[in-house]
Amino acid sequence: MHTGSMIADRYRLDAPIASGGMGAVWNARDTRLERAVAVKILKSDLEHDDTARARFQHEAQAVASLRHPGIAALHDYGETDDGDGGTLAYLVMELIEGRTLTARLLDGPLPHPDTMRLTAEVAAALHHAHEHGIVHRDIKPANIIIDARGQAVLVDFGIALSPGRGTITESGMLMGTLYYASPEQLEGRPLTGATDVYSLGAVAYECLSGTPPFTGDTAGTILNGHLHHPPPPLAPDIPPAPAAAILQALAKDPGRRWPTAEDFARVCRDAVADPLTPQAVSPVLAIPGAARPWTPPAGARPFEPVTAATPILRRRGRRLLIASSAAMAVCAAAVVVALSPWSRADDNGDGATGVIETRSAATDNETQAATGTGSPSAAPSTSATESAAEETATAADDTEGNPGGTDDDDNPDPTEPEDGGEDEGGQVEPGAASIPDVTGIWYTDARDELVSAGWESVAYDTVTDDPGTGQTECSVVYQNPSGGTPTHYDTTVTLTYWESFPGAC
Repeated sequence: MHTGSMIADRYRLDAPIASGGMGAVWNARDTRLERAVAVKILKSDLEHDDTARARFQHEAQAVASLRHPGIAALHDYGETDDGDGGTLAYLVMELIEGRTLTARLLDGPLPHPDTMRLTAEVAAALHHAHEHGIVHRDIKPANIIIDARGQAVLVDFGIALSPGRGTITESGMLMGTLYYASPEQLEGRPLTGATDVYSLGAVAYECLSGTPPFTGDTAGTILNGHLHHPPPPLAPDIPPAPAAAILQALAKDPGRRWPTAEDFARVCRDAVADPLTPQAVSPVLAIPGAARPWTPPAGARPFEPVTAATPILRRRGRRLLIASSAAMAVCAAAVVVALSPWSRADDNGDGATGVIETRSAATDNETQAATGTGSPSAAPSTSATESAAEETATAADDTEGNPGGTDDDDNPDPTEPEDGGEDEGGQVEPGAASIPDVTGIWYTDARDELVSAGWESVAYDTVTDDPGTGQTECSVVYQNPSGGTPTHYDTTVTLTYWESFPGAC
């Protein structure tokens, strides 16, 4: 596809908004109705990928049932001849002029009145979706557009859980984005609308503090925080009403959160009007272990609970790692790295194209793209196994006496022998092995290969200019230590991959 191409003899592609491993999003023109639209096109080489096509169609069906000012509307869905004997699938969405909340947060935290207003708007949109039996499952700043009027618009229902439909997943995969995933998502429990309330609470927390509630250098640290630790206190200058509203949304037990997204929206609006008076917690929610799972209204078909199998965490020595036959493809560097197959075509920070996606060693997994014009998400995605037979281990075992959730290996026991390196004679001492050469491999697949081989600590770096090594974008161009080098398993391996603009991969 190129500028000026016509889709279904109706939609003229005017300018690219986003591109990635699964396809592209274009600013386009509906030549029949003479209006601007966003056209999302599935990548042509995925036309025979049943899972990718099913997710694409699933997003269209989910959004088509919703009519709300806080949700980007679907105009059309179809399949047409791509001109080369193949089939081109496309979605036509409302074009939202604005920028993602991700882009706004690059300017710094939001004032608490703005945070609570935007949170209330998104919560109201979620309540509408929940009333139709749809759980979004991927609430994050990149999927919230702030439009030209300053109002929040929710996008990307590509992995939504809909009435009467099972989740479209692959073996070893858990839907969602790690920084904002609810405990029940991470533990593979059935999901209800409460999971969206939690994720929105995490987004609101980030709006006030500038960082998600749980961060860390490893995926295990972030998982441990979501599962076992309260979020760090908000700054003292945050009034009690906004703080209380957000912290209740972040309760570990779904039954202790706000009963519905509409309740969350209400307390957020109240916190704008009266930031000094927090809303009282419902007595039902205050009962330890009490649960009030959301259910669709009368007439809505019940959806199948999505379960991702355990374990999310398992023991390996004294470290936390993601237990998956295809290891979790997450960016676990100290900086946040974008994992966005529907990524922005430029990086000026205007507009909105938010996406999450995880690549396993075998396939591109979940795909979804927002409409609009803007910057990508900056959060890693999660994967989990479907093997319920493997044993689970609580992260508390690895963090006893360490409430921050950091890895005990950061403070090794001085009584334990350290692995040695090469001696003066060049002999490789115990604890070291020849590290695989993963250059030329897609960067998340490269991490999977290293983790499978025993190197669990992997960091990422990027270069924006074509390194001239002949490798494709998003593949590893350099690794340190280099392939074949005798390397201890506790060494952090840095993978540098080519990313022409932030979020391109």
